[in-house]
Amino acid sequence: MSAQAGQGLDGLDSLGRCCRIDRNPSPMRILHLATYFPRPGNPLIGTWALDQAQALKRQPDCEVEVISMNPWFPRLPGTQRGYRAYSECPDAHRWGDLRVHYPRWLCYPMGPMHRTFHRNPDFWMRQAWRFAGRRVLAQAQTFAPDLIFAHHTSVNGWVAMQLSRALGIPFVCQDHDYGEIAACKIHTARRRMFAEIGNSASAMLVVSRKMMEELGMFVPPEKIAVLYNGAMLPKLGVMSSAGKRPCIVFGAGMLIERKGFEIVIRAWPDVIRRFPEARLRIAGDGPERTRLTALRDSLGLADSVELLGYTNHEIVQDEMVNARAFILASWNEPFAVVYMEALAAGCPIVWGRDGGVSDVLQDGVNGYSVAPRDVDGVANALIRLLGDDAHVTDIGAANRRLSQERFTWDAVAAQALGVFRRAVEGNSPR
Repeated sequence: MSAQAGQGLDGLDSLGRCCRIDRNPSPMRILHLATYFPRPGNPLIGTWALDQAQALKRQPDCEVEVISMNPWFPRLPGTQRGYRAYSECPDAHRWGDLRVHYPRWLCYPMGPMHRTFHRNPDFWMRQAWRFAGRRVLAQAQTFAPDLIFAHHTSVNGWVAMQLSRALGIPFVCQDHDYGEIAACKIHTARRRMFAEIGNSASAMLVVSRKMMEELGMFVPPEKIAVLYNGAMLPKLGVMSSAGKRPCIVFGAGMLIERKGFEIVIRAWPDVIRRFPEARLRIAGDGPERTRLTALRDSLGLADSVELLGYTNHEIVQDEMVNARAFILASWNEPFAVVYMEALAAGCPIVWGRDGGVSDVLQDGVNGYSVAPRDVDGVANALIRLLGDDAHVTDIGAANRRLSQERFTWDAVAAQALGVFRRAVEGNSPR
């Protein structure tokens, strides 16, 4: 294994910091703040956030409750399904043994308000806090946490800072999106808010070394550490050698431009000229779906390319277990959980070279990386994987082994818990 891959597996960043596992646990109560989280009316959103929270709860002597701030929408007939998931969301719900609160508030970092929120989130957060702050604080006091863990600085990090000041306890943020950090370079008010939260937090976690460098421009670099995403392992007994799987390439993600599905479809004619039996299956939905469908049909690929639409988590996992290769040829990708899910399924991977997952995946060992928007590169990577059974079998076994050793959600949760304990003890994240 290369030195680069070894550093990635240990959660090391370029400055030598890492998220280490604490070997002497003591009881801890964690309040987890996550707006991108499943709701009873939309169980497909933020499934990885639920997996992470449940993995934290499985840690020894660890109690976890979740607060997922819920944008308030009126219940009106004819409301789109996505908005109904918010308007009809209950005040609380149990996902297994994990209790989740959904307090309503007047904050809408989505749709037409997304751009103005991006410029000055602090302004919108303060208005929303006047509406919901007392209730959220009361829920936090009832749970009596030792620490607050917040996904995304620009929403939950701000809420965590308010609760931290009121309760006198530390908080830790984790960012998952390049765009949310990059926007700080453009918008002064946003940069100022990130700096305030970063100075108040005990630690600031990110999901790749590249994100760490970006965030270090606005918050104290000594507080930043890398905590990679994980995945749930598929059920035992369903795995087969990647080299023996059907000639299926599977992709999954939101159908937006930077996910690169147009590039994959444009590369597909070269693939099926070599492997006429090959099939491309893409799970996901979004604004690009109509255009991608038209592109597929214009290239005469309707018989070999299928756009599956929104697909539940179990079906996605089954697709990965049965695919010959997984592809997400995106660019500026922080560290998509879907890569870790493909790793867990023992599926060879084609990934965007500039993404955070390049911290831990290695060309020729875990699959192949491709440059952004490189149609020929995508075609060549897929042809190599579809044409070499022995090599693909070796890659699949290496991926499964890597996932089991380092990238289960339980392993990631144990690393996070080490950071949390040091925060509670008043130490730095190093």
